[in-house]
Amino acid sequence: MTPQSVRKFWQLARQQWQSPDRLADLQRANLRALIAYVYDRVPYYRRLFARQGLRQADIKGAEDLSKLPVLTRQELQRNQPGDLLADGIDLSQCLVKVTSGSTGRPLNIWRTKPEDLTRRLVWARANFANGLRPWHRQALIIERNLPAKDRLWLDSMRDILGLAKLYLWCGDDVRKQVAALRSYRPHVLLGYSQSLRLLAYSLRQSAAREIAPRIVFSSAELLDERTRALVREVLGVEMVDMYVSVEAGCIAWECPRHHGCHLNTDNLVVEFLRDGKPARPGEPGHVVVTPLFARAMPLLRYDLGDVATPLEGQCPCGRGLPLMQVIQGRADDFVTLRSGAFIYPVGTFADIIEKEPGIVEFLVIQESLDLVVIKLVTRGENNREIADKVRSGVEELLRHEATVKVELVDQIERGYQSKLRRIISKVPVPF
Repeated sequence: MTPQSVRKFWQLARQQWQSPDRLADLQRANLRALIAYVYDRVPYYRRLFARQGLRQADIKGAEDLSKLPVLTRQELQRNQPGDLLADGIDLSQCLVKVTSGSTGRPLNIWRTKPEDLTRRLVWARANFANGLRPWHRQALIIERNLPAKDRLWLDSMRDILGLAKLYLWCGDDVRKQVAALRSYRPHVLLGYSQSLRLLAYSLRQSAAREIAPRIVFSSAELLDERTRALVREVLGVEMVDMYVSVEAGCIAWECPRHHGCHLNTDNLVVEFLRDGKPARPGEPGHVVVTPLFARAMPLLRYDLGDVATPLEGQCPCGRGLPLMQVIQGRADDFVTLRSGAFIYPVGTFADIIEKEPGIVEFLVIQESLDLVVIKLVTRGENNREIADKVRSGVEELLRHEATVKVELVDQIERGYQSKLRRIISKVPVPF
C-alpha cells in the first residue's frame, strides 16, 4: 500500500464522521468539479447541456441535477463507449469492468487507475468499519472462476480491500465449498446472499462447527430477511449488507449498528425518484447515481434499475453519512433438480445465455422438476440458432434432468419494485 493510498484511506475514514452539513458541502464541491470536467471533456455531455440550454454554472449542487435527464441503461448501451468517454483518455491505461447484465446485456464501464483506487478505498472504509483487517483469513465466493493473473492482482490489493485469499466459485457443488471452508476456517466470509444462504443451509444439514467466521459480508444481490435469519442461526453472526454496483462502486453499507445502510455521499450523489420526483423519507424510489470521481467514463444521473428507500435522521453510530433502507424486490431463485441438487442462480445460467450474441434480456422459469422455460429477447438474425444453442447449454447445466423449452418474445415484463428477475422457480426449496 503506497503512502498516497494510505493518506487517502485515512482521509475517507475521517470524512464519515463529519457532520451532515459538512458532508453536503464536500459533495457540492466534488460535484462542481465533475460538472466542469464533463462540460469540458465529454462530448456526450457537451451536446446534452446544449440541448437542455444549460451552462456549467447552472449545476451548483445535487438539487440542480434534476435539470438533466436521467441516463438509462438503454441510452448508455447506444452510446457505449463512444461519446461517453472523456477526450484524451488512453484506454490502454484504463481498467474495464463488466456489469452483470441482470437488466439486459452486459455493459463495459471504463475507469482510470486513480478513480479505481478511490472506489476500492471507499469499499475498504466500509470493510474496516465492520471489523475486517488485512491479516484476517478471508474467503470470497465469486461469480466466476478467476484466471491466475486476476487472483494475483486481487492478492496485491488485499491490504486495501481486505480481499479473500481463498476463492470459491458460487456455481460449484456446495459440498465442495464446505470442504474447502472447513480446511481454511476463514475469519471473514464474503459472497452473494443466495450463495451464503445455500452454504448456511448445507452447514445446518451437516451440523458442521468448524466454519465460524467473525464477519459475513453480502453484496451485489438482494439480501432478504430469510437469508439473514438462516445465517444468524447457523453461523451465529449478523450479516453485513453492502449495496454495490459496477457502475458506481460501493454505494451504501451497513455498520455494526444495522440501523440502515450508510450512503457514501462524499463520493457520489444518490437520488431516489418516484414518478420522476424525489421520494420522501420512508417512500421507495428508483435509485439514480452520479459517481463524483469518475473521469474515464463519467455517468450523470444513471438509473441503476433498483428501488430503495431514503431514511430520515442519523445512525446511532454517529456517522454523518445519510441512511437508506436496503434495496427492495425479490432475489433470483434456485433451480431444483429431480436428483435433489440445486443450481445457483448467479453466474450459471448467465454464463451460458449471455455469451450468445444478440441476446438483449432473458428470463428462466422453472415450471416443475421436469420443465424449465427460457424467455429470450433477441436482436438481429439467426434467432432460432441462438435459441438452439441456449437450450443445449442449459440442458447440460441441468444435467439433462429436465426438459428445456426456449421462447422468443418481444419483451419481458417487470414490476415497479425490482430489477428484472432472471430466475423464477415454482418449485419450493427447503430453506
